[in-house]
Amino acid sequence: MSHGWWTKETETRMLNDHLDEAMLIRLFTNPCSVTRATALTSLTGIVSGYLGYAPIVIGVGSWTVTSADPYCYATAPSLLWTLMGSHGPIYGYYYTAANSDTYPMGCIERFSDGPYSMTRTGQQLSITPVLGARGVSSWM
Repeated sequence: MSHGWWTKETETRMLNDHLDEAMLIRLFTNPCSVTRATALTSLTGIVSGYLGYAPIVIGVGSWTVTSADPYCYATAPSLLWTLMGSHGPIYGYYYTAANSDTYPMGCIERFSDGPYSMTRTGQQLSITPVLGARGVSSWM
């Protein structure tokens, strides 16, 4: 059996449609294997307010969508967390709608070079979010 691919125009439209609301990017601390079947409820997120941690809002209009070969993708400006105290290992990040703690946006990224050990006050973690019509930044 063969299968087709979305055209660049369709991928671009899908990304723009997906990015039409504000999102929160949240960090997670458990070493789960991230696959297409990963449930948002299987992630251990850091509780907002714990040792200075808070999810970061990416507003509508913050993304730049690029229609390129072989995939279309969207990038947002770099995000920076400054953590106050030990959070242990940070394995990756995930997206939720800005108006919900649990509504999944369908995107989870486990750091390919992580986890990052966050053990002292003032440590910083910076990421540049990238979403693709076929996944997140791990395909790039």
